[in-house]
Amino acid sequence: MVRVCLILLVVAVAACSRGFSGKYVSPSIAGTMSLEFQPDNSFTATLGSEKLRGTYDLQGQKITMRIVEISNRPKQASDDKPITGEFSPDKSRLRLDINSVAVEFERR
Repeated sequence: MVRVCLILLVVAVAACSRGFSGKYVSPSIAGTMSLEFQPDNSFTATLGSEKLRGTYDLQGQKITMRIVEISNRPKQASDDKPITGEFSPDKSRLRLDINSVAVEFERR
């Protein structure tokens, strides 16, 4: 019985920790911003010539993103603040709070 419970626990944890994949764009800010999520819980973002790379944690509809690397400029202390947001129930839209500004993304 203990062995069965441990197996179920391992399967449940593995299923919860798996990410998803998808590409989202935001035409609402100067120069379209794109986000691409990978199943390994990493993401890349592009805004003009600036490229970001980071990790994300998805809990239900809520997402927390952390920047790991920024191209074209040194990483600053303010870049360490997590970016939070929420997906629509069908994950077709994403709303992120980026430096206290709400930015809407659509899935492509």
